[in-house]
Amino acid sequence: MGRKPFIALLSLIALLAWGAAPSIFGNGVPLSPDRAQAAALVQQAQNVELVGHIGGSALAVAVQGNYIYAGIGPELAVMEFSGSGNLSRVGYVVLPDSVSNVAVSGNYVYVAAEGGGLRIIDISNPANPIEVGSYDTPGDAEGVAVAGDYAYVVVRDKGLRIINISNPANPTEVSSYDLSGDVHNVAVAGSYVYVPAGYSGLRIINVSNPVNPTEVGTYKTQEYAFDVAVAGSYAYVTEISGGFGPTAKSLIIIDVSNPANPIEVSSYDEGWGADDVEVVGDYAYVTEGNLRIIDISNPANPTEVGSYDTPGHAFDVAVADFHAYMADGNKGLRIIDISKPSSPIEVGAYEIPEYVSDVAVAGAHAYVAGVDTGLFIIDVSNPANPNQISFYNTPGVAFNVAVAGSYAYVAVRDAGLRIINIASPISPTEVGAYERSVQEVVVAGHYAYIADGDLRIIDISNPASPTEVGSYNTPGTAVDIAVADSYAYVADGGLRIIDISTPSNPIEVGSYNIQGSVNAIAVAGPYAYVADGPNGLRIIDISNPANPTQVGFYDTRGEENVEYDFQDVAIVGSYAYLASEAAGLRIIDVSNPANPTEVGFYDTPWAASVVAIAGPYAYVADGYGGLFILRFEESTPPLSDGNGDGIPDDQQPHVETLVSTTGHPITLAGPEDVTLSNVQSISPTVTPPPGVELPQGLLTFQVQGLNPGSAVTLTLTIHTGPVASGYWKYGPTADNPADHWYPFDYDPTTNAGAQINGNLITLHLVDGGRGDGDLAANGVITDPGGPGTRSEGNTLYLPFIQR
Repeated sequence: MGRKPFIALLSLIALLAWGAAPSIFGNGVPLSPDRAQAAALVQQAQNVELVGHIGGSALAVAVQGNYIYAGIGPELAVMEFSGSGNLSRVGYVVLPDSVSNVAVSGNYVYVAAEGGGLRIIDISNPANPIEVGSYDTPGDAEGVAVAGDYAYVVVRDKGLRIINISNPANPTEVSSYDLSGDVHNVAVAGSYVYVPAGYSGLRIINVSNPVNPTEVGTYKTQEYAFDVAVAGSYAYVTEISGGFGPTAKSLIIIDVSNPANPIEVSSYDEGWGADDVEVVGDYAYVTEGNLRIIDISNPANPTEVGSYDTPGHAFDVAVADFHAYMADGNKGLRIIDISKPSSPIEVGAYEIPEYVSDVAVAGAHAYVAGVDTGLFIIDVSNPANPNQISFYNTPGVAFNVAVAGSYAYVAVRDAGLRIINIASPISPTEVGAYERSVQEVVVAGHYAYIADGDLRIIDISNPASPTEVGSYNTPGTAVDIAVADSYAYVADGGLRIIDISTPSNPIEVGSYNIQGSVNAIAVAGPYAYVADGPNGLRIIDISNPANPTQVGFYDTRGEENVEYDFQDVAIVGSYAYLASEAAGLRIIDVSNPANPTEVGFYDTPWAASVVAIAGPYAYVADGYGGLFILRFEESTPPLSDGNGDGIPDDQQPHVETLVSTTGHPITLAGPEDVTLSNVQSISPTVTPPPGVELPQGLLTFQVQGLNPGSAVTLTLTIHTGPVASGYWKYGPTADNPADHWYPFDYDPTTNAGAQINGNLITLHLVDGGRGDGDLAANGVITDPGGPGTRSEGNTLYLPFIQR
C-alpha cells in the first residue's frame, strides 16, 4: 500500500506524539522539507559505492513460500522465518526511494518505490535479490498489483499506469487512466482494477483491453478511501479520517458482482479509519496501528473476533499459513500467530532503527541513535550485511551518540546523558546518567563535552557518577563541539574557540562570526571545517586560536539551484565528508584549503544528517532512510595536475607530482615564490630505524628561492597507499653532525617539523634549521626524508579502494 506522506510534519516531536488517529496525509513518515525541495535530485553517485544498509520504517510486506518480502525504508528485505521466533534477513537490495508497496509474482518482486517509480527485482535466489528492470513513473509510485503480463501502478496524483512486464528488463507503459486526485493503493481481480481514490471513493476500471482502460463503476465513500482488497464478489475498502473527527469506517464491504453498480452491504467500526486490509478465507485482517481480525463469513454482519496491539504502528499486513506478517513502522516486522483468531500472539520480530539520527563506529560495531527508540548496536564486521545484535531503550529521544572505550554516551535531549556499558555489545547496560538536557556530546579523555545551548564539561572518570566540573555560557546557542588538544571548538552561530586546559574554568580565546546556520565543526591539523548549513563548507585557519581566519570556502548551491544544507562534517586525510539533507553524502578534496573541490557524492533517499568515517567506510545517518555504509572510490588525479588546481604542474615550479618507488602518486607543493627542484623518490640505501617502514621510499628535494634563514611550509599529498604515522629524516642535526635517522616531529617552539592529517602531510622547514640537510642558512633547503609507518600492529589505509 502507498504510505509515504506528501506533506512534512511540523516537527519530529509532533510525529512522536501522534496517536491512534491516522491522517489522510500519510503514515507517520514525513517527507523531509529539503528532500521535497530537491525532488529533482534522484539518487545517483559519483566515485562512491554502496556497500551496505540497514534501517528505515517498515511500511510494506508480502509473502511467498518460505520468504517474506518487506519494504523497510528504501530497502527491499528478503526475510526468512524459522518458526521458532527467529526472523532473519537473508538478502536485500537498496532502491532509490522509500518502498511503499510490494507485490510478488513468480520469480519477481514488483516494488512501488515512491520517487523511484516501479522497480522489478529478480528473487530466483532469495539470498541475492537483483534489480533487473525499472520504470520511471511520472510521480511517486504508491501502490502496485500484478496480473499476467501487466503491473498496475498507482501514482500519487497521476492516476493509474498500466505497465507491460512481459520482459522484466524492459517494462513499458501501455496506457494510463486519470483518477483526478491522490491514490495510494490498487487491487486487480479478473478483468477489473479496483482503486480507492481518496474522496472520490472506490473506482472500478475495466482492463480487459490494457491499452484502453475504461471506468465502469464508482462507489462514493463518506471519508477518504485508502486501501482495498477483493475476494469473490466483494471489495473490502478502508477509509481514513480527513481529520475532522472519528467518522471514518475501518472496513466497508461492497458487493461488486455487478461492477457497474457497486453496492455497500455493510461496514464496520466508525472511528479514525484503517491503513490496510487483507482478506483470507472468512477473515479480513485490518491494520489501524494495530491488527484487527474481522469475521466476514456473513458479509452483511462483519464481527471483530480478535485483535493484537503491535508495539509500533502497523501499516501493512500479509497473511499466509496462519500467520500475519506486520509492517510495524518504527518497530520493524512482527509475526503474529493467528491460528486462533480470538487470541493472536506474537511469535517473531525483526527490529531495526527506523529514524537514524546519529552513528558512531568503534571496532566491528556501529552504535546508532534511533530518535524514537533508543540505542541500536549493529555488527558491521561484514559491512555488506550489517546486522543488529542488541538494543537499549533510552528514556527519551536518542539524538546523538559518542563512543569511548567500553562506554557509549547517548544524548537523550530532556532525559540527559545516558552512559551505557557496551563492554559486551550484545547486552548493553546503563551505568550512569547526567540529568540535564543534552543535544550533543563529545568525549575526550576523562571528560564529556556537552552542547545544550551552552558548553558544559562533565567529568566521566567514574561513569556511574558523572559530575559537571565546568561550563561556558556561549553568546548564542551551542549546537556542536569538536575537541582538539586544549581547545573546544563550538558551533554557536559561528565558531567559538574555548581554552579547556583547566576544565573548571573554560575561557574563550577566539571567535569567528558567521552569518548563517552553523551546524557542525570538525578539526584537523591547523584547520577547523565548518558545515554552514545551506551556505557551504568554510575552512578556518586556527593555527592562532586568538585570531581564526577563513582561508577557503566551498559554495554548496547545487543542481537545480537546490541548497545542499550541510548538517555534519568529518575529515579524513585531505577529504571532507559532508552530510547534506538535500543531497546525501558529498566528498570535498581539501588538500588545497584555498580551493576545495567536490570529488564524489552519493545521493541518499531521505535526509543525511551525520557522517562517521571508520577505515575505508563512510557511515551515513539518513533519517527514515536508515543507515548507509558507503565507500569512496577515489580516482587518482592525473599526474599532470597533482594538486587539482587546474594548472598543469609543469607550468608551476612550486608543484611537483611523481610516482614513488612503490608505485603511489604523490604531490609536493609549496608557495608560489619558491622553486622545487631535484624531487625524487628513491629506495633508502641505509636501513630505516627499527619498526619503521617507508612505503613511499625516501624523498629528496630542494627548496630554492628563499631568503637565507627563512621558513617555508610545504604540503605532501599521498594520493594512494598507507597513511603515515610519522615523518623520518636522514641527515645531520645541530647536535649530531653525522648522518642519522631521526623523527621529524613538529616543534612549535621552532616552527619546524611535520604535521600529519591522514594522507596530507604539512612540512614546516627552516633554512639552516632542524630538517635542512645542509644545516646552512643559504636560501636553499635540502630534504632527504619520508613518510613512515610503524611495522608493528595494523596499518591504517586511506578511505578508498586500493587498485
